[in-house]
Amino acid sequence: MRRSAVSLALLAVLASACSSPEAGSPVPEGDQGEPTTGAPTTTASSATAEPLPERPEALPIDAVNPCDLITDAQRAELKVVRARETKEDTEAECALTVETDSRNIDVRIVSDTREGVDAWLKGDRNVDAEVATIEGYGAARFWLKGTKGSDCSTAIDVADGQNLQVGLLIPGQQWTREKLCETTDRFAAAALATLRVG
Repeated sequence: MRRSAVSLALLAVLASACSSPEAGSPVPEGDQGEPTTGAPTTTASSATAEPLPERPEALPIDAVNPCDLITDAQRAELKVVRARETKEDTEAECALTVETDSRNIDVRIVSDTREGVDAWLKGDRNVDAEVATIEGYGAARFWLKGTKGSDCSTAIDVADGQNLQVGLLIPGQQWTREKLCETTDRFAAAALATLRVG
């Protein structure tokens, strides 16, 4: 099986043109109210230490536009200054430009409908990985082997053979692994909250 296009996409933070306006996404309708972006409930362990927990419910993402998963309110709280749809092969993607104290960074959200989270935990890819839990959902956190404070991705087990993935690559800027993964966890939790409301 070839290396996932997602991991290749993370090696080059996009500067591609948008295919849709940069206006915010509508808030999903429902009784549960506006999703929030508070600190996510997360845990982590070695990739081989434990299996993924059973997911609370399946949340298929076949028809999901990743840019719709971060609402206007969430964008304001997460300091998103720009959002643009992109595409890598057949995977739907959204690139979010985020304002930080030192510089703007790009966070990428991918709806991967071709493989499950377990693909990142098998040990046959050029990544180090760990099992995590995001708001009760099993997840994989992973980063390229040999890197120090430059990348992290959080992939959530949303449905059989599918994962919702958030990636961050900051070449040349040494963030701690904890800070990188904390950022991807936070965006993953926000996207998951919107997906559950929808």
